[in-house]
Amino acid sequence: MERFIVLSFTAATALLVLQGALIVAMLCALGRIHLRISSDGKVLITDEGPRLHDSFPSFSLPDAQGRLVQIGPFYEQEMALFLISPGCGPCEQLLKAMTRVRNRLIYPVRFVMVIESSVSDAAAYQQRYRSHFEVLSDPDSTLRQRFGVERTPFGFLVDEQGFLRMKGVVNNLEQLEGLLRRKGRYIGALVWEDQAQPAIS
Repeated sequence: MERFIVLSFTAATALLVLQGALIVAMLCALGRIHLRISSDGKVLITDEGPRLHDSFPSFSLPDAQGRLVQIGPFYEQEMALFLISPGCGPCEQLLKAMTRVRNRLIYPVRFVMVIESSVSDAAAYQQRYRSHFEVLSDPDSTLRQRFGVERTPFGFLVDEQGFLRMKGVVNNLEQLEGLLRRKGRYIGALVWEDQAQPAIS
């Protein structure tokens, strides 16, 4: 009888531990779902940078091989431009997300990353992430200062005609997808959505 009570108590304890573990796992899963839903796949639009639907300014910077690259005023395809700072955690996450997103594009988009470091460091970044997108060097942050952008990572989506169609802070995969879908949420909670066909489904 005493042995039966001990076994019953042990079984009940194990069951409670298992139930607790299941509850914790469910809460973690719900937390991840909530985080994904709350981000809602929209880039965080700010007042920084050129105004939406204005012509995007032309500029030139050296690439990872030291060759001067001219961006604009003519574009053969849509361009996604990103301002990146070394040692920036969200910037690193964005770089990892770019390859996954590019594989799901409906039509080609030119990816350009402007990193605020030397040409040699830009080349190291390109090699580290095995990136198939262009990497430009801007060690003095001249482009970010010219655009009046205070934070990184910051993204711009420019159409084939050279007009800025979406912009904002791009901290994660969902916001990157929002930029390419031309969906944004203004800091004041206003949702902005461009009706043109997005590059990503």
